[in-house]
Amino acid sequence: LLLIIITSCATREVELDQALQRITTYKFGENREALTKVADLVTASYGFPSIRLLLEKQFAVILRSDATLECKEFICRQLWIMGTDVSVPELAKMLSDEKTSDMARYALENNPSPMAGNAFREALKTAQGKALIGIINSLGERRDSESVEALKNLSTSSEEEVSFAAAAALKKIGN
Repeated sequence: LLLIIITSCATREVELDQALQRITTYKFGENREALTKVADLVTASYGFPSIRLLLEKQFAVILRSDATLECKEFICRQLWIMGTDVSVPELAKMLSDEKTSDMARYALENNPSPMAGNAFREALKTAQGKALIGIINSLGERRDSESVEALKNLSTSSEEEVSFAAAAALKKIGN
């Protein structure tokens, strides 16, 4: 029985590695079988912190790789479900880039880690345009009271969209 369990675990690990490798080149419209395997594993990992930790570490590696944007977006959707401190550093790097900001914000908004809030506040210093507005909105959604001073400063921005977003975020925070 032990041999069967070990063989089964090894087979599943190989399947996971293969699925993760295949999703790195995924483009919209292609076969979603590998995505489904990974998503099913995320769902099945509920209640198994060690498996989730392993998955999240592998997801962080993919986020820093040259994987397609579609793959990274998929990974961010999985991290919305299970993200912790482990994935925050890679997601934080994506916040100021308009191509990846929305997907990173999606993953981080639901992340209960204080590191996620710190990542958003740090990104306020470097983000511009739509990425900045999105980050401001995320801070409001998180009801991030530690960002109040920075948002107050942004509420007087000469950029109308930025000042409006900051005011709306402050209203959500309620301070």
